[in-house]
Amino acid sequence: FWIPFGLATMATVIIMVSQNMVELTGKIANILLNIQLALFGCIFAVYSLIIGFLSDKVLKIYSQNVDSENKSLLKRYTDDYGSALFLYFFNIAFTGIVIIICECIDPAFRLTKVFELDNLMVDNSLAFILLVVYLFFSFRIFYELKSTIYNTIVLFNSTIALTFVRFMDEEATEDEQKIIANIIFYTMSQRYS
Repeated sequence: FWIPFGLATMATVIIMVSQNMVELTGKIANILLNIQLALFGCIFAVYSLIIGFLSDKVLKIYSQNVDSENKSLLKRYTDDYGSALFLYFFNIAFTGIVIIICECIDPAFRLTKVFELDNLMVDNSLAFILLVVYLFFSFRIFYELKSTIYNTIVLFNSTIALTFVRFMDEEATEDEQKIIANIIFYTMSQRYS
């Protein structure tokens, strides 16, 4: 929470002291949009690859093993990736709206003039709050990428471990394989973030 909030506040202060606040906000939103689109594409590709590469046996094991919330590991991982994709999609849409607003708004626009208040302090305070919220949300989504990367690593490592177990001991009974799989999943899920 504090890292994205600190970054958002620092960036907002830098934008607020700029003479071209609206133009600078638009440029920053364009840069963020490019990064967001790239990350969305990467997460979508990884999600597709993971689903494509999991064998029927591994999918069966993932669906049979449950975590502490009584949710199958397969459901947990697909929910995590689905949530990440939704967050990035929402962030892309939000950034698109910010870009459109920055392109359409006059740099000298004052919100309080619309309501006949004409108060520069209120305008600057509103701009500060809106920028902090937007940048915090964007940076928080970027920070969330660490969980997606971690989940991908855990998923690949456990899949590789299950494949090696199957190669090492194809003569083991299904119950023995289930016990080994449970040990692997328990070990992997202990560091789940």
